[in-house]
Amino acid sequence: MEKFLLTILLTSFFFGTSPYARTQEGVDGLTQHTWRTEDGLPDQEIQAIVQTADHFLWLGTPHGLVRFDGYHFRDEINTRVPMLRQFGVSCLLAARDGSLWVGANNGGIVRITPDGVRIFALGDGRGTLTVRVLYEDRSGDIWTGTDHGIFRLKEDRFQSVPGLKDPSVSAIVADGAGGLWFGGHRLLHYQANRFQEIAVPRQQGGLRIRSLSQAADGTLWIGTSYGLLQRTEAGVLQTVPDAPWDVRNMLQDSRGRLWIATAGNGLLVSRGDLKFVPVGPTEAHVSRVILALALDTDRDLWIGTQAGLTRFSDSGMTLWDVSSAVKTDFASVFLDRDGSVWLNAGDVTRLVEGKQTSLHFPSLGSFRIRSVLRAAQGALWVGTMGHGAYRFGSGKVENHSSDLGTGYVRGFLQGEGNSIWIATDSGVALWRDGAATSYQRSARAPHQPVYSMALAPKGGLWTGTANGLFLLRDGQYQDCAPCTLLGQQRVWSLFREAEDRLWIGAESGLYLLSGDRLRRLVLPDQGSTTQAVLSVLKDARGRLLVAQPGTIFRFSPAEVAESQPMTKQGRGEAMRTMRLEHLPEIFSVSRETATELSGGLPANGQTDQEGGAWYGTHLGLLHLSADRAAITQAPPPVNIEQITVDGTPVATTRSLTLMPSTHNLQIMASPVLLSSRRGLQIRRRLLGLEDRWSELEPGASSSYSGLPAGTYHFQVETRWPDDDRVFQDELEIVQIGPLWQRPWFLLLCALAVPLAAWAWHAFRIRQIALRFQAVAEERNRVAREMHDTLLQGCIGVSSLLEAASLNESPMTSVEGNALQVRSPLQYAREEVTKTIQDARAAISDLRRTEELRELGAELDALIRQQPRGSNLRIAFTRSGPEITLQPSVQHELFMSTREAIFNAVAHADATSLHVKLQTSSTRLAIDVVDDGKGFDPVERSQSSGHFGLVSMYERLQRIGGSIDIHSGEGRGSTVRLILPLQARMVRRTTVKTD
Repeated sequence: MEKFLLTILLTSFFFGTSPYARTQEGVDGLTQHTWRTEDGLPDQEIQAIVQTADHFLWLGTPHGLVRFDGYHFRDEINTRVPMLRQFGVSCLLAARDGSLWVGANNGGIVRITPDGVRIFALGDGRGTLTVRVLYEDRSGDIWTGTDHGIFRLKEDRFQSVPGLKDPSVSAIVADGAGGLWFGGHRLLHYQANRFQEIAVPRQQGGLRIRSLSQAADGTLWIGTSYGLLQRTEAGVLQTVPDAPWDVRNMLQDSRGRLWIATAGNGLLVSRGDLKFVPVGPTEAHVSRVILALALDTDRDLWIGTQAGLTRFSDSGMTLWDVSSAVKTDFASVFLDRDGSVWLNAGDVTRLVEGKQTSLHFPSLGSFRIRSVLRAAQGALWVGTMGHGAYRFGSGKVENHSSDLGTGYVRGFLQGEGNSIWIATDSGVALWRDGAATSYQRSARAPHQPVYSMALAPKGGLWTGTANGLFLLRDGQYQDCAPCTLLGQQRVWSLFREAEDRLWIGAESGLYLLSGDRLRRLVLPDQGSTTQAVLSVLKDARGRLLVAQPGTIFRFSPAEVAESQPMTKQGRGEAMRTMRLEHLPEIFSVSRETATELSGGLPANGQTDQEGGAWYGTHLGLLHLSADRAAITQAPPPVNIEQITVDGTPVATTRSLTLMPSTHNLQIMASPVLLSSRRGLQIRRRLLGLEDRWSELEPGASSSYSGLPAGTYHFQVETRWPDDDRVFQDELEIVQIGPLWQRPWFLLLCALAVPLAAWAWHAFRIRQIALRFQAVAEERNRVAREMHDTLLQGCIGVSSLLEAASLNESPMTSVEGNALQVRSPLQYAREEVTKTIQDARAAISDLRRTEELRELGAELDALIRQQPRGSNLRIAFTRSGPEITLQPSVQHELFMSTREAIFNAVAHADATSLHVKLQTSSTRLAIDVVDDGKGFDPVERSQSSGHFGLVSMYERLQRIGGSIDIHSGEGRGSTVRLILPLQARMVRRTTVKTD
C-alpha cells in the first residue's frame, strides 16, 4: 500500500519549496501584536522600553516619554518635563525602589516617582552629552554611560568616574559576581573599584559595542555594529560566525533563549547552538530596524522599532504565513496520516516539521482546490471549484461532477463503510462503490451551499447550510423540530460528539442537540461584532474547541453539564439557554495574529494526535498548542486615571472634595493589562449611592450627577473569572451640601427655632406691655383732664349751691310715711355731690396701673366702696387659691364685675347682694347674685340706651371669657363671669394654708 501511495504522489503531483514562513523552529506558540500611530501611539519610533513596578510599560521616543497600560498611550509627563519633548529619550531604567530613570539626549537625567519629578544634570561644559545607558547594580547604585564618560550617583548627584581614556560607554551589565561590564569603543570590566580593559578582536570600521548580555552560564554576549561576539566563562572571546549584524539590543528570557535586535535584519533568536533564526514578518512595509527589547512580568517580549511597538506573546498559537491564503476567501485543513498538514486555499500547501511545500496536481489543471480528504480505505479525495471531485485510488483517478449536481465541491465526510458524503454549493451527494448519488432533487431539498456535515443516527446525515439545519434519512429530508427552532440562520459547523449529542455552530452562537432537546450555550463575550461559531472540534484530550472568527474557546464538556440555566425552563419549552460555569481557555486569534479564521467549508479545522488543532485563516495555517503556558497571573492593577469635575480635570488623589455647586463628576479607571490574556472582569460601584457592582469597560468613564451631600467611596476592581483574587482601587468623595444641608447649619437652626420662638414671644409680650402702658398713660391723661376741668367745675357749682341753700326756704316731701322738708337747691347739691363721687370713681378707675393687687382683694375693696341703703345687705365670699392676673386681663374682668355690681345696686331694688369668687388652676368664675326684681336679659341687651351688658360682653370676649346670665321678672338675677385660665394670663398664684 505504501509503495502504491508513493507512486500516486509521484505521478499525480510534485512538490515545490515555499518562501520563509512567519514562525520558525524554536519559537512555536508565539504570536505578535503591533501598535502604530493609527492605534494611538504618539510616536512611531521606539528607542527604549521598560516596565516599572506598577506594571506600566514606558516607551522612550525621539519626542518624549510615553506610558502604556495595554489599552491607552499617554504622554502627559512631557508637559511636566519639557526637556524630554525637546530632546527626546535615549534610555530608560526601572529601579528596584519603583522609580523610573530617564536618560535624555541633552545629557539630562530625570527621576520620576509618585511624589514628583527631579532632574539631574551631567557634564562640565565640555559639550552636549548623550545619555546612552542607565544601570542599577546590586547594591542599588545608579550608573550611566555617555559619549564622554561614566557617571555614578553619589551624594545625591552624578559624579564622573575619573581615570578612563576614551570613556564612551553605550552598554552596562552585571557580571554575576559583583562586578560590571562596560561596553563602548572598548570592553571594560569593573571589579573592586578597578577597571580592566579586555582585548576584543578587531572589526571593520572600529569597535563599537552597543549591547551586552550576561547569560546564566557565565557567557557574555557582546553586540557590536558589525557583528556578535561571545566571551565564555573561561575568558575565551570569539566572533560568532554568520552573524554580521548591527546588533542594537539583546536579552535572555526565562527559557534561556537569546533574543537579538538588529538594525536591518530584524529580530533573531538563538536555539542554543550559535544558530539564530529570524522572527517576525518579512514584508517590505514592516521595519527591520529593532531599537529596543524588554521582557515584562508576564514573560511577553516587547520590541521597539522605527515602525511602532510589537509584543510577542506565548499565546499557545503559531501562525504560518501561506501566500495562497491571502488570494482566496476560503481555506480548509487536512491532516494526513504521516503527520503532515495540508492547507487548501486554491493551491495546496503541505507543512511537515515546520517546512512548507507546495503541491501541484497536473491532472487537475488550473482548477482551484477547496478540500482534501484521505478516506478510510486510503484513497485521496480532492474537491475543486468547477470541476467536481477527484478520487485517487485503486490505481486510477475518478472524476465526479455531473453526477454530483454541480462541479463546485465544498468538502467530504467519511460515511459508513467505504462511503463518502460530498458537500457541494447546491446540496449533498453520496459516493459508494464507484457511483455518486445526488440528493438535490429530493423533496424539500435546501438547494443551498452546504457548510457542514455530520452523521445522524439510523444512517442519516445532518447538513448545515446557508438556510438552516436539515436532516436527510433514507434519501428524504425529514421533519426536524430542532431544525425549526434554529430557523433559517446559517449553520457553519456540525460535530457529532456521541450517538445522541450533536454540537451545532450557527450564526447566532453554539447549540447542543441532546436527544430531542436543543439548548444554547452562551460563550464569554469578547467584544466581537458576531457570535457566529465557525468550527466545533474535540481534541485528543477530550476537550471541546469552539471557534469564532476571531476567538477560539477550549473547555471540557463536563463544564457544560455543570452549567446553570440562565432562564427558567417552563413546561413544554424546547430550548434552554446555558452558560459555562468556569471560564474556558481563550485564544484571541484576531488580536494576536491580525487575521481571522476561515469558515464555510466542512473541514476548516482539524485536531492532531498530540491534543492540538489546526485551522485555516486568511493568512495561512494556525496551530493551537495542546499545552499552554500555565497562567498564574494575579489580577492586574487598576488605576483611577482621570477625574473630571464639571468638565475640568482635577488632580488624581485618594480623596476628593466636591463643592455644593458641582453638577457632574466623571471618573475614568483603567487596568494595567499588558498581556494577551482575555476575559478580565472590571467592575465598579459608588458606595453610599449604589451597593451593586456594575461592569466597566477599560478606560470608560463613570459619570455621576447631582450627588446628595455626604461621603462616598468609589471602588473599582479587577479579577479573573476563575480566580478569587481581586485588585481594588478606591477614591473617597466628600460632597459638600448647600448651606442649608450642612450639619452645623441644621444644629444652629435647631437651636435658633426655640430661640426665635422665645424672642417672638418676648417681643409680643413687650408689645402688649407697651400697648397697655400707652392705654394706661392715656387713661391717666383723661383722668387728669376730668379732674382739672369737669370735677373742679362740679365742685365749684356744688359750693355755690351750698351757699345759696342757706337762704332758701325748705320744701316738704313725703318719703314713705315720713315728711321731709328740702329746698330745690338742696336737691341740686345732692345730685352734684353724687356726680362728683362718680367722677372721682371714674378717675380712680382710669388711674389704675398694672401694679394690681390680688383679684380677691381688689373685689373686696370694690364692694366696700359701694353705698349701702337701709334695706340692702352686700356680702363677698371666695374659694380657691389667691390669684393675680396680667394687668390687661384683670382690668377687663374687674370692670365687668363692677358693672354687674353697679347694675344690681342701682336697678334691682334688691335687699341682698352676694358676690362669689371661685378660682382654680384652670378656671375662674365670679357670680353676682341679687334677690331683686329681675329683668329679661334678651330684651335688655337688645333695647337702646342700655350699654352695660354690651360692654361686659365685649370685655370678656377680648380676654377669652364668657358671661352667663340667669334672670326673670320678680325672680332676681345671677350674673356669672367665666374665664378659662392660660399660663400667659396669670402673673402669680398663692395657695393659702390655715
